Amino acid sequence: MLHKHSLSFCEERVISYYKSFIGYTRGLSIVNYMAIVENLPTYGIHFYEVNDKDGAAWLLGLSHQGVSLYEHADKTKAKKVYFWRQLENLYFRDKKFSIEVYDPKRQVM
Repeated sequence: MLHKHSLSFCEERVISYYKSFIGYTRGLSIVNYMAIVENLPTYGIHFYEVNDKDGAAWLLGLSHQGVSLYEHADKTKAKKVYFWRQLENLYFRDKKFSIEVYDPKRQVM
């Protein structure tokens, strides 16, 4: 839960981890780092600040799974996830991003 800690707390933790890896080769240090990072809940997600139609601020997360919607206060738990297979079209024009989600109940005439 990194978002609940101050920047100075995080800096101190990084320095203590750094000191604990003295004597490791560069390659082993990278492997250990990746083992820690890939278990974080937001690993591989690229966040973008967006506003919905009502002007409410959200974080849009893009990942290998799809498009996720997060509140600013909590990046670890998505409010809504749209998997890639659910998406029909993505639009971007004049700073407006829109997504069409497949609705299996929709009747086409």
